[in-house]
Amino acid sequence: MKGTHHQGAHHIVPWPVYAKTLAALIFLMGLTILASYWVAPSIHLGPINIDGSYINNGVALTIAVLKALLVISFFMGVKQASDLVKLWAMLGFIWFTLMFIILNDYGTRKFEPVPGWSKDDPGSSMHRIIDRGPDNPDPQTMVHGRP
Repeated sequence: MKGTHHQGAHHIVPWPVYAKTLAALIFLMGLTILASYWVAPSIHLGPINIDGSYINNGVALTIAVLKALLVISFFMGVKQASDLVKLWAMLGFIWFTLMFIILNDYGTRKFEPVPGWSKDDPGSSMHRIIDRGPDNPDPQTMVHGRP
């Protein structure tokens, strides 16, 4: 049965597709190099001021995403793959984006020292008084789970 696509079989892509993809990647690389020399002007929209470096980063990231999509679609074979493979590829990008946002948020927060922690404090937490009664025995004095 010529022309049928079996589940799990490797799809053969003609070499001109790879050649065109490579040419597009080389073109985008040249565009990235040209964009690195371009200095975007700042944009002033009334109360909103957008620095030119944000525009440069946006252009560079857009070109990088286009290159990544070309590599994933053609060289990694996701374009000819099943819908499940396409779903996992998209979910991988969504996961990466969410992790980037979360870690960026965590990394840009101010350090807030905890009161009670100092160089004189030998412990690893704040000092506190624990009420030890019959319902809350000291675990260090327990033998085989009993006080």
